Amino acid sequence: MGSKAETLSSKSAKEPYKRPEFDRMMKMIDSGKVSTLIVWQVNRIARNMIECSMVLEALRKGKLKRLITSEGEYNPDNSQLLLVILMGMAQDYSHKLSKSVKRGMNARKKEEYKIGTSPYGYSESDIKGVKVPNENQEYVKRAFDMYSTGHYSIRNILDILTAEGMVNRSGGPVSRSNMHAILKNSFYAGLLEYTDAESGEKVIVNGQHVGIVDLETFEKV
Repeated sequence: MGSKAETLSSKSAKEPYKRPEFDRMMKMIDSGKVSTLIVWQVNRIARNMIECSMVLEALRKGKLKRLITSEGEYNPDNSQLLLVILMGMAQDYSHKLSKSVKRGMNARKKEEYKIGTSPYGYSESDIKGVKVPNENQEYVKRAFDMYSTGHYSIRNILDILTAEGMVNRSGGPVSRSNMHAILKNSFYAGLLEYTDAESGEKVIVNGQHVGIVDLETFEKV
């Protein structure tokens, strides 16, 4: 009689052929080295349909003589219909869990935008993570107003605002690249941008902060 094997893999099983331990287990079953499989729950070996079918086929052919789990014991002669149902439920659970994790990633990404470093012209408020305009907002507003007319280059704007007293956080002059970044940042129009963890698409939502410029001006820029 073949030996017993217990395979528990912490690696993602969303896609087949990505779990070396599962592959090794199936080879041992096919070769007759293992005839009894012990797992805590069916979902440990049923996170995608291809691997489900491989285990079920080994059980049907008698290569796998016993599958022992905390939910019950299965063999080639009994309970295969119940096992199919349990595997399907495990597959559905894995899919829903994956989507929940992705939603959590999106929510966390939004939080990162709220509680990260304040953009130029904003400071932290008494409400955790929410930014409020500070005294430098006038420089930002002036930069947008000038650039939106089409009559000023970034270099022109920097020369004018630097002469008026605009400096960066370190007290030095604001660089051209920093000004370019300011004029491209939709945060100043009261918006938040992040990449959706599920679709990979860029998402724009209304932020909890007050914009320094109106949306029309931002779109012109």
